[in-house]
Amino acid sequence: MKRILSLLVVIVLVFGTTQNAVAQERGEWSFRGGVGWFSVPDFIGALVAGLGSIDTSEGVTRQEFIPLLNPNVGIYCSMNDWFSLGTSFTVGYSTAKTVMADTGRVNKSVSVLYPSVYIGGISKYYSYGKFSIYGLYGVGAALYSVTQFSDGENRHQLTFSPMADVYPIGLSYGGQVSGFIEGGWGSRGFVNVGVSVKL
Repeated sequence: MKRILSLLVVIVLVFGTTQNAVAQERGEWSFRGGVGWFSVPDFIGALVAGLGSIDTSEGVTRQEFIPLLNPNVGIYCSMNDWFSLGTSFTVGYSTAKTVMADTGRVNKSVSVLYPSVYIGGISKYYSYGKFSIYGLYGVGAALYSVTQFSDGENRHQLTFSPMADVYPIGLSYGGQVSGFIEGGWGSRGFVNVGVSVKL
């Protein structure tokens, strides 16, 4: 009987300690800032420039595609010890152009600025000490500001489009301040690195 009572006491203490740890984790806010490279819109732009569909004029000597870094920030609140819910904001920019062989002047160009806003979550798969493996997912919308130069004049267009962030693999290490690297498919880039700070 004493052994049973002792076992019950141990179970209650362990359960209480676990619940307390989870309660401290729940409701905790964190701010994330990162920089990604080569996002989905960049990838599509690279295909367009690479396949030559941006300009098929005679005398075009080369095509250039320049994806820039995509800064992104987000704030998340932990729902429990394995899932956080929040929102993020990303700004991306890329440009493609063609150059004439004889004069070296730009014949055609396309520049795209695309800020995007997401609502999503971070799902932790595994955690050991300061190291954790997680996935980041989100849905949102992007505003595409497209500037095209052709025939000596600029044309500007604004369009909205739904977007999704799917980053199935993320690695982080740290405590109050931690560094992370994420890989996936979205507006941040195929690779996104940054810092997370618990508030």
